Parts: sequence; C-alpha cells; structure tokens
Amino acid sequence: MIDEYSDIEKIEQFLLGKMGAEEAAIFENRIAEDASLRKELFAFDAILKALRNHDSELFKQKLRDREMLIANRPISFFRKYRFAMAASLLLLLSIGAAIFVFSARTPLHEKLVVLYKPIEPGLPVLMDNSDSRSISDAMSLFQDEKFEESLLLFDGLLAEKPANDTLLFFDALCNFELEKYSEAQKKLEMVLSCENSVWIEKSEWWLALSFLSQNEKAKSRLLLQKIEAEKGHLFNEKAGQLLVEDYFLSN
Repeated sequence: MIDEYSDIEKIEQFLLGKMGAEEAAIFENRIAEDASLRKELFAFDAILKALRNHDSELFKQKLRDREMLIANRPISFFRKYRFAMAASLLLLLSIGAAIFVFSARTPLHEKLVVLYKPIEPGLPVLMDNSDSRSISDAMSLFQDEKFEESLLLFDGLLAEKPANDTLLFFDALCNFELEKYSEAQKKLEMVLSCENSVWIEKSEWWLALSFLSQNEKAKSRLLLQKIEAEKGHLFNEKAGQLLVEDYFLSN
C-alpha cells in the first residue's frame, strides 16, 4: 500500500537520481516488495516518456490513463497537482536533466534488473602501496559513474594482478554497467573462485542479475535459488522476492 502524497514525490526523486545512496537503497527495497508501488513507478515513467518526447497528445492520454488507474482512490494527489508536476518535470527536461524512463516495450527481465540492481558505493579506503594512486583514480571514476574510463584503469591494474578479487569485482561491475555482460560474468566467476573473498555474496547477486540481463532465466533462477537457500546471505530476502516475480513464475 502506498502513501500517495509522499510516494509520488519519492518516485520523482528516485527517477531523477536525487536520492542519497541510503535512501535510494531503502526505496529500491520497497519497490521490490510492493507491487502497487511498482505500478506507480511504471505509470510515472510513461508520463515522463511522453514529456521527454514533447508529445502533448501522448502526455494527455497518459494522464487520462493514470487517472483511471487511481479513480477509486478518495483524493488523487496526482490528479490534483498534475500540471504543477508536469511543469516542473518539463523544466528539468529542458535543461538536460538525466532521467531514466522505462519504455512500454522494455522487456520484463530488463525492468527487473533495474529494480533489483543494488547501489555499490565503491571503496572509501584504498590499499597503501605504489598502486594506490591508480586504484584511487579507478575507484573515483567508478563512483562518478564514468565506467568506460574506470574500466580502462581496472583492466590495466588486473594485467599486473590478475587474481586480485577486489579489482576483478569492480572491473566486472564496470562491464555490467556498460552492458558487456559476458565479460562481467567471466570476472564475477573469477571472484567466486577466490577463496575467502569478501566479495563472494555480492558477486553471486551481480552474476544472477547478469544472467537476467541476457534473459538467461534458467541460470539466473538456479543461482537465485542458491542465494535464497543460504539464510545468512546478504541477498537472501531479495532473492526470494525476485523469484516470485511473474517473470520467474512463468515457463
């Protein structure tokens, strides 16, 4: 059940990237758990898409669709404030604000990847050795979401230390963000072969998402079932939530 007055604002902040990392992580958990909130998110995305495309007729139609969806609610925040919200969003779009928008044609497995993808903050403290400057630069670029530049540095560092689990993990995440899923899978599997790595549980989750990104349902399901079976696993609950999504319940 959603709180219309606060959650519409939170959805907007989430899509515009205006949430802090901790708040976004909490909101992502709510999205994963709350089907009603997911519907709100998708509906809001449809409106943003119409705005971004400057299609006034499509925008009006999406508003009408949105109002019909919530017609049985006592007071619709969205209906009451739709024009103010539209104006503010249009202003943000006009100055080039970065907005992620789900397309109506976006496959379900891709939507699930976005909804279940965790926020990885990177490492605040780096190794104290001759490589520390390069590692610091690579991590800084990663945290700034400059994944191509970051990947180049991590690749260079891995050439010298090919078995370093930390370098492998962040190299894999750069590849994932650049949609180079096969390479991401390769690096994540290398992390999983590193005994006592601190990145094991995170690597299992990202590997499951990597399979999901490529619509490899059977591989993703098998790994998610393994994660769900491990009660102390970092992603135990999320694995259970993802496994009961319609995508995995269908053949």
